Amino acid sequence: MRIKSFLAIISLALAASCDRAPEDRAASLKADVAAIRTLHAQWIAAEASGDLESFMALWSDDGVIMPPNAPTLIGKEAIREFARDFYNQFTVTVETAIDEIVVAGDWAHVRWTTIAGTATPKDGGIPMTHSGKALWILKRQADGDWKLACDIWNDDAPPTTKQ
Repeated sequence: MRIKSFLAIISLALAASCDRAPEDRAASLKADVAAIRTLHAQWIAAEASGDLESFMALWSDDGVIMPPNAPTLIGKEAIREFARDFYNQFTVTVETAIDEIVVAGDWAHVRWTTIAGTATPKDGGIPMTHSGKALWILKRQADGDWKLACDIWNDDAPPTTKQ
């Protein structure tokens, strides 16, 4: 009799957890998408401020950047050097739109568009403008935070200079 009671309790507990699972999954997905949108906003803020440490905080230790017309950068130190050089040379403004966020367990991807971006040389040179698209792959970290694992982008056309 005790075994039947135990099995009945386990069955009820499992049934109750199954009833909540879709709601839990929806809430979890909504929280993940919100966290990823926040990460994207933090990236835009880091770009605009040229804040290297804020930018680096968005990356996983084994992150990868695949810039157009340049070698792949692997690891945080390579990314730091790339970003440091860029932020030392340019002031950036960027307007973006997120086109898609897909979450699959501990991985996600974000497809987004640069509507208008400007890189203005700090030495007083001519600003370069561009528009384009990007794809991020993100990985959930052990602490639950999302970090950039891979960033690849390209321009719709070669960057132009404003005279």
